[in-house]
Amino acid sequence: MISESCGEVVKTTFGNHMAYVFDSEDNPKEREYLLTKEKRTEVIKYYYKDEVDNERNIEFTYFPKTNTLNFGPDEFEETKNAVFKIESIVNIEFKRFHSTSDATDVTEPIFFNEDYGVLAIGNVMAPTVVLLPYKSDLKTAQEIYKMIYE
Repeated sequence: MISESCGEVVKTTFGNHMAYVFDSEDNPKEREYLLTKEKRTEVIKYYYKDEVDNERNIEFTYFPKTNTLNFGPDEFEETKNAVFKIESIVNIEFKRFHSTSDATDVTEPIFFNEDYGVLAIGNVMAPTVVLLPYKSDLKTAQEIYKMIYE
């Protein structure tokens, strides 16, 4: 983990994360991502850089005051009473966020924790992604994948 501060911006780079990309529950693709978290007064940005293909980079913006999350053009808000823990990632509570859009093909849910970042991105029209610490096991990723569609 590397941290640097530029006035009001604190930038932290974390070790690699393993993304499990599910087209179905069987045989997800594995991709390595490097997470950089940029914390400012009003906003926290999470950059997931694909180690091989920059077109697969992922970016989220979290607004702590309103407890909203932006991913692409969409805004997400917390689903009330949807806090949970994953046993293999101890002492971290994740919140479930849903899109504020009325579209039927929207990305959701997103599992998120302000300190950890994004745990999972659900999507009915595209692959679902589970982001775990590097060298996590497939079994944990599959358990989280199942939680997305409960």
